[in-house]
Amino acid sequence: MKKLLLILLTGLILFSQNACTSRIAISKNTQRLHHSAERVDPYYEIKSKSKKAKNGLWLAPVLGTLVIGTLGYFGENKDKTPFTPAQRTDNTVKSAVAGAGIGLFFGGLGFLINERTTKGFEKVSASNFDNWLTSYGRRNHQNYVRYDKGDAMPLIIPKNQVKNYEAEERRKEEAAERERQRILAETKRQEEQYQYNLMMAGKSIDLDGYLTKHSDGAHYAEVKRMEPVYRAYLAALNGGLAESRTYLANPSNTFYREKIALRVRQIDNTLANAPLRKQALESFLGIHKPVNSVDCQKAMERAAAQNDVLANAWKGFFTYLGLGGFSVDEEMGIALAYENILTDMFKDAYKNREAEVLSIAGLAGIHENNAQIMSLTQDAAYKQNYLPAYYILGIQAYQAKDYTKAIEIFKDAHSKGMGKAAMMLGVIYENEGFGGKNAETAIEWYKKGVAANDGDAALKMAEMYYSGKHFPPNAEKTLEWAKIGADLGHTGSMVFLGKFLTEDHQNVSRDTKQALNYYREAADKGDREAMFALGILSYEGKALGFKDDKQAAYWIPRAAEAGQPQAMALAAKFYDEGTLLPKNSIKARFWYNQAKAKGIGNGSSQPKVDSPLESIFRHGDFSPTYTVVEDYYGNVQSVTPNLGSGLMGGLISGMFGSWFDRYQNQQTTINGMEHIMTKSNRKIYAGTITSRFRTPITLTAGQKISCKTTGTVSMGTFAGNSSANGLYDSMLSGYRITSAVNFGAVMGRINEGQWFKLGTDYNAEVEQNGQLELGVNDSDYASHRGYFDIRIEIKD
Repeated sequence: MKKLLLILLTGLILFSQNACTSRIAISKNTQRLHHSAERVDPYYEIKSKSKKAKNGLWLAPVLGTLVIGTLGYFGENKDKTPFTPAQRTDNTVKSAVAGAGIGLFFGGLGFLINERTTKGFEKVSASNFDNWLTSYGRRNHQNYVRYDKGDAMPLIIPKNQVKNYEAEERRKEEAAERERQRILAETKRQEEQYQYNLMMAGKSIDLDGYLTKHSDGAHYAEVKRMEPVYRAYLAALNGGLAESRTYLANPSNTFYREKIALRVRQIDNTLANAPLRKQALESFLGIHKPVNSVDCQKAMERAAAQNDVLANAWKGFFTYLGLGGFSVDEEMGIALAYENILTDMFKDAYKNREAEVLSIAGLAGIHENNAQIMSLTQDAAYKQNYLPAYYILGIQAYQAKDYTKAIEIFKDAHSKGMGKAAMMLGVIYENEGFGGKNAETAIEWYKKGVAANDGDAALKMAEMYYSGKHFPPNAEKTLEWAKIGADLGHTGSMVFLGKFLTEDHQNVSRDTKQALNYYREAADKGDREAMFALGILSYEGKALGFKDDKQAAYWIPRAAEAGQPQAMALAAKFYDEGTLLPKNSIKARFWYNQAKAKGIGNGSSQPKVDSPLESIFRHGDFSPTYTVVEDYYGNVQSVTPNLGSGLMGGLISGMFGSWFDRYQNQQTTINGMEHIMTKSNRKIYAGTITSRFRTPITLTAGQKISCKTTGTVSMGTFAGNSSANGLYDSMLSGYRITSAVNFGAVMGRINEGQWFKLGTDYNAEVEQNGQLELGVNDSDYASHRGYFDIRIEIKD
């Protein structure tokens, strides 16, 4: 018996030790294909028994021996009499052996049942792949064959599925080729449609290329029929005045006839108004006559009103810089200037190197800091002896801090009869000079400027006596020179006097009433600083001795519309708080953003975005709730049920309530559009958008529309933040309202037509009549966090 137990114990231990380690054929990264084919990454997984299972092989017999042997020691005979010592020893030994056998049995059984643990992986070599494949197939009950041997991940297929696999692959290749051909045909169709649309919009295209490439196109026959008319149109469009007149002379040339006629009128009016522009520039610069900004403005306005391209370009730059009697408005001025610089008429004159056009281009070069464009001014000044070009050339040199050259140019211009040059020479000598400041020389030149009726020079004289930089302040002299400037109609001098007369000075009494008169006169002439001064004096009431909210509410918005930065910030505050002006969140956001663009404040506020993990523990709702989303005008857009009904809803809303709070309850929905102001022939609207809404804007075909959108909106926890240009993520495409626009982008459409992308910057000509609708390209707008602010400008 003992020999038998010893043999069983030895065999079990040897078997168990052999079962401690095994190698299993696996594929780490399997790519499962059709017909049970797989691309495999062959490895052997090395597994062994856990330490607990191994310990059981010896611990169980030991415990069995001790426990059962102890029970045998304390045993007794059947008749309840105690064992004799010999019986006790014999029974203990037998019980211990039996306990060891039982412990060994159960320890070995536990070892066999216990799962193996992975100890590592062994990459299968190429030479051992066939053995691995046999083992792998045995595990998966398949007879695999290797189909391709060159790839990094071998392809294996069950032997009975090879033919089916090959047939499916051929079918897929044929389908892919058909799809490729379809895409090529669709691309060609879209290209043909795009070129046809350009042609119908009166834009230039490669007509010969179109007729060669798209002979099978949907619009080929129509384009072929229109070919003679379109070629005549292209000749007029790309040619000069003669080609345009030839086109108009033929009554059958009806294709975009009005566009060519407008071009001819622009050229004719520009040529006819040359004397008016000359008069305006001579009045501004004081060329052989006194400086007269009022006459300059009147003459230039008359020419500009007659669709004179060059007059409108001058007017734009004068408005941008606040010159020639025009009130400064940087945004509207630069828009008007470039709108006319980009016309065909201007481009034609530019190609011919006409002096006036080169001078205007020089102003554009100053704005863009483009040395190449600025150099054209030298051609106009020195080669063509165009005196206004001298002034622009001198400004260019001054901005480049080449003061020696600037003085040389302005002295040359002054000697040729330009009174305005004296003021610029005074500025250079006062602030720069030759190797140092020269106040006395500056005063000499300023006085020459005043003698030429230049209000700018008079103001400079007043400022010198006021500042005390060069000699002790002199209030009487300050008042004298400032009044001279004001008498010349100079609004800057009027604003200076308004400030000066509300202060205490030696030998000059405070005169608030007269100060207000000067401010009002300047404000009536369009001076934005005067408007703001009247508004802030009325709002604060310190200088006046009383507050006048009505005056403040009148002047501050007008100063903001004229581009005064502090007025923009204050108007935003009034609209935001509902003080002085009616509470209006859209107008408030518009003016906050406008002020920020001018360097004042931080723009419109965006709601704080909480981390979802921060707020998970703040939510737990067991009652049914709903989210009601309204637009800016009070119309209900959607009613969405939230999770929360019943125990399960309560648990879900408790764990994930932060996400649903983010998606549905975190911010006020703002969808609205407001008319802000009308300047010249431009209507300016401001809007804020969270989802989509129909605006009150009705568009007319032929109008020009410009949209600028700012802001960032979080589209949800997983989508992330988006600008108005949207997100380029194919995984989000299923949430788009339209596939024609990026997910999350700001878009528009007219009369429920096709959506088109507006993005951060959009400029186009309106193609149809109708009401404008705006939207964010995301069907789940309830998850949005933040706002897009949009500024729309419409020009007739």
